[in-house]
Amino acid sequence: MRVRKWDGALRALAVLVVGLGVAGASSEEVQKIPHSLPFNVSKQGFTVESAFEVHEEAWYGIDLTYLYGRGEISVNDRTLVWHLVGGSEKNSKTRQWEEPGAPLELEILLRREEPGKTVEVLRRHVVQPRLSSWGEDTLTTELAAARLPSGRYHLIVRSLAAAPMLQDIRARIDVIRAYRGK
Repeated sequence: MRVRKWDGALRALAVLVVGLGVAGASSEEVQKIPHSLPFNVSKQGFTVESAFEVHEEAWYGIDLTYLYGRGEISVNDRTLVWHLVGGSEKNSKTRQWEEPGAPLELEILLRREEPGKTVEVLRRHVVQPRLSSWGEDTLTTELAAARLPSGRYHLIVRSLAAAPMLQDIRARIDVIRAYRGK
């Protein structure tokens, strides 16, 4: 009887391990540009990874986008989100404009896969990222940009510090084509 109980438990464990292996494999699926990855800005150690393919040499950006409005998040007020992520505000005492940036510390690592090796293309340590653009229901910070030749890339973005004041704000990492002026 004990053998059967353990046998059943081992089978269940094997199914779980195989299931986790399949779920993990899907995260290595090569993405197209543009694509987005949900990102928890409040949690220290939160990490996202993505493999993507560049088909045309051009500038590409890695953005942190905060979402608000339209039922996206529990914090729907643009003014509150702007304040929490460190958007520019006039200091009432000094009457000077200040742009503190978000209370974040992030590490960005981008590697290019080449035959038989992996080459580091970009490594950034970003502290207090500042807003670079905004839209109807998003606020965006460009974390990094680089001119990339065609090929396959692997991106890792990791939060190095906790930011509990941002726990109600949904965010994502966007890998996009970055258009530059002439």
